[in-house]
Amino acid sequence: MHELALQLDRPGSPEEFTVVLPSPGREDLAALQALEREGAPPALLEMYSSLVEASLLDLHYGFRIDPAETVLAGMRGDKPTRLTGARDDAIVVFGTDGGGSFFAVSRTTSVVYQLTGGAWIRDTYDADEGHAQIFASDPSDFLKHLEALLKDEVEANRT
Repeated sequence: MHELALQLDRPGSPEEFTVVLPSPGREDLAALQALEREGAPPALLEMYSSLVEASLLDLHYGFRIDPAETVLAGMRGDKPTRLTGARDDAIVVFGTDGGGSFFAVSRTTSVVYQLTGGAWIRDTYDADEGHAQIFASDPSDFLKHLEALLKDEVEANRT
């Protein structure tokens, strides 16, 4: 189970909120093993070993981490597996935002890209520099970024 723990310090009364993301069950572990056989990056496998999926569509512009079986289908052709244009990389799409962007992890470096406004043609996502941004250093950093955004959102709505 992966927890995003938020300690909110307000004058006179510290409060803590925790968002618990579901832990993988037997079927999820089978999908995780299939991801490993397909060559998913170790950093992505590590993330999926502790969570199933996440849907935070009201956070910032929205975030969704797909379940492992959806990621596996993407690796097998349902989503782009190559990034071209300003960057040339092999990728695994694992999520989306509320605006139609993909989140994808590099199969070579494990950085997380946010892909917006490019052209998706067969297995390739073609994007110029402005549409293929590095969002996080790896999937773990991606989750830390979500945690920070969630904390900011909760604090902004409590004042």
